[in-house]
Amino acid sequence: MAKLLTIAIPTYNRALKLEKQLAWLDRNIVGVEHQCEVVISDNASTDITPAVCRRWQAKLSERGVECRINRNEQNLGPLPNIACCIELSTSRFSWVIGDDDEIPEEKLVWVIARLEADPDLASIVLNFEGVGKSVYERCFHHPADLIGEGQAVMGECLKQAYFGLAFMTAQIYRTEYAQAALRAWPEGTSNYDYQVFLTAYAGLQGKVLATSDTHCKYVTGDNVYEKNKRVGLMLYADSLQVFLKLSRFGYAPSLCRQVALRHLWQLKRRFITNALQCSPLLTVRTIARTLTYLVQLGGSAGATVPSESHALATETGSLPATQIAH
Repeated sequence: MAKLLTIAIPTYNRALKLEKQLAWLDRNIVGVEHQCEVVISDNASTDITPAVCRRWQAKLSERGVECRINRNEQNLGPLPNIACCIELSTSRFSWVIGDDDEIPEEKLVWVIARLEADPDLASIVLNFEGVGKSVYERCFHHPADLIGEGQAVMGECLKQAYFGLAFMTAQIYRTEYAQAALRAWPEGTSNYDYQVFLTAYAGLQGKVLATSDTHCKYVTGDNVYEKNKRVGLMLYADSLQVFLKLSRFGYAPSLCRQVALRHLWQLKRRFITNALQCSPLLTVRTIARTLTYLVQLGGSAGATVPSESHALATETGSLPATQIAH
C-alpha cells in the first residue's frame, strides 16, 4: 500500500546542510514513520554528500522508514533534480524540501494530520516568512486559510505574490498531479520559474489549501537569481513564459496578463542592473523573448474567465501584491 507522504530532498555539494536537515527529519518523523518515505536525490555531488546519504539511509531504515537514494551521473541542474524527486515519489503526496530551509519542529506531524483530514487535496501552499536580505512577516496576506477550488485559490496566490509559489519547501503536491505537470511541460525544466508552473498546474486539478499562518522560513538574497546575474536576467522572460503556459492550461488570460505586467514593472530595476553586467547578446535575446510572450499573452483575450461558482471558502477581497526577493 502506498505511503501517505514522500519527503524528498534534492541536494548538491552541501553535505553539512543536508546533515542538519536529515537530523531535523529524524527528530520529527517519530510517530509517523509508517506513513512516510524519504527520497534523497544527489545531483552528482563531489563532497562527502554520498557518505552522508548512506549513513542516514541506514539510520532511518533501522527505524522502519523507507529511504531511497538517487545519485545522478552528472549535475543536471536544480530544476531537473527537483523533477527527479517528484518522479521518484511513490506516495499519495510529495513534499520536496530544500536541504537548507528552516522548518519548525513538529511541522511534519502537522502536515501528516492535515493530509489525513483531507486526503482529496490537490495541494497545500504553506505561507512563509522571509529572513535574510529582505525581511517580511508573511508572503501571502490571507486573513484566514483559503480552501476551495484550485483555480480560485491559486489565482489569489498568483495575484498576491506569484513568486511565493516558487518556494519549493512551501508546496505539498498530490503526487499524480505534480507528475502530470512534469509531463504537461517536460521542457520546462530549463525555465528558472518552472516551480511556479508545477505548483499552479497541480493546484488546477482539484481542491487547494493555502494557509494564513506561516509554516517555514525563506532565506532571501541567498539564491541563484540573486547571485548569478545571467540567471536573474533570464528569469525576467522565463516568468512570462510560465504565465503564458498557465493561460493555455486553464488560468484566465486576463489574470495571467495582469501578473505578467506587474512582474515586469516590479523587477524593472533588477533587469537593468543585471543587463549592465551581462552580455549585450543575452540582453537582446531576453528582451526579444519578453516581447514575444507579451504579444502572445495579449492575443488570448477571448478565453473565458472563471465563473462566480469558483468561490473561495474564505472571502479575501482585494489584497495588495507583496514584493520580495526572488
